[in-house]
Amino acid sequence: MPISQISSAERGFSVSAGQAGDAGLSRNTTHNGRRALRVARRHVVARVARNEFKSVGMRSSFDRVCYCGMPVGPEIPVMSDGFSCWPSGVTSCGLIWVCPVCAAKIKARRALQIEAATSAHIAAGGTLAMMTMTVRHARVMPLVDVLRAVREAWARLARLKSWRDVKQFLEGQVRALEVTVGENGWHPHQHVLLFASAGVDVGELNTLLTALGADWRRLVFKFLGVAPSVERGVHLLEFGMDSASIAAGYLSKVANEISGPNAKAGRDPFSLLGDIDQGDALAYARWIEYADGMKGARAFGFSQGLLARAGVVDMTDEEIAAADSAAGGVVAYIQAEDWVKALRAGTTDDWMCEFELVMSQGLLPFLEVSDV
Repeated sequence: MPISQISSAERGFSVSAGQAGDAGLSRNTTHNGRRALRVARRHVVARVARNEFKSVGMRSSFDRVCYCGMPVGPEIPVMSDGFSCWPSGVTSCGLIWVCPVCAAKIKARRALQIEAATSAHIAAGGTLAMMTMTVRHARVMPLVDVLRAVREAWARLARLKSWRDVKQFLEGQVRALEVTVGENGWHPHQHVLLFASAGVDVGELNTLLTALGADWRRLVFKFLGVAPSVERGVHLLEFGMDSASIAAGYLSKVANEISGPNAKAGRDPFSLLGDIDQGDALAYARWIEYADGMKGARAFGFSQGLLARAGVVDMTDEEIAAADSAAGGVVAYIQAEDWVKALRAGTTDDWMCEFELVMSQGLLPFLEVSDV
């Protein structure tokens, strides 16, 4: 079922006929609206994966999304914290780059980990700075080439003296890979949150950027054939001693993608799914390129010991996606066969909205749903 057939103003967004993608997509900022959009987009991804199998005869690189949300037992317990409702006892694909539902869960947990790490670091007297590393990009450049330049350049840079000179002032770092798409093609870029040791003047790090930036531009040129500009290749944003919340919030932009990427940088690749739903062949081709190109790429990387010092247990993306929230209780049950029908139609969020509506009226549901 297309997004346009399952959306409504009450659920937070609507798609008008003839309007392609996010240009025709109007969303409010409610929890329901964002969740409904993620579920609808996951449904489109699953449809594309099934279509690829039918047309090509091979499973796509994102085939696992087709099974995301499937029941693991005869019933689906519906959980609630008194405000929101969510299904429990369902499978997850854990594919952060291609599944909007799993991506939101994984990035929300990563944001909490980053906040815990930054808070512990500031409490110990450390400071923070954000380094952003970019490359030149053009519409004719395949994603796989631009992404390879970012990843290979960083891998080589990490072994050079210019990075070691910076690293000697650090307690650790968090790397976050972000990808947008726009008129100038694919734009993968890397954010590195630097945990400067106590007593280190972040201004000292700035003085080391000249050598680091020169090495970065040289390495990017080696792998891509074109170097980033001096101004944009490596950029350092300083945070003060009392700016843990600001720093965590900045990286949460990468982690959560609640509002989407910066308009100057391009569109969130998930926005291509709205265009695909409207029959846009170019968006379809771009999505396949994106999904294939991002397979195996790590979205987040924490330096060794950083999370442990903050008392945080690290988890893989798959473990985060599969974990059930312990913050709520069961308020309803849905029969597995009925859930599967709704999952294949892309309408599972309708139930969650209905339960939340009942709860908002002061009536806590506890029932078994057996029809659709």
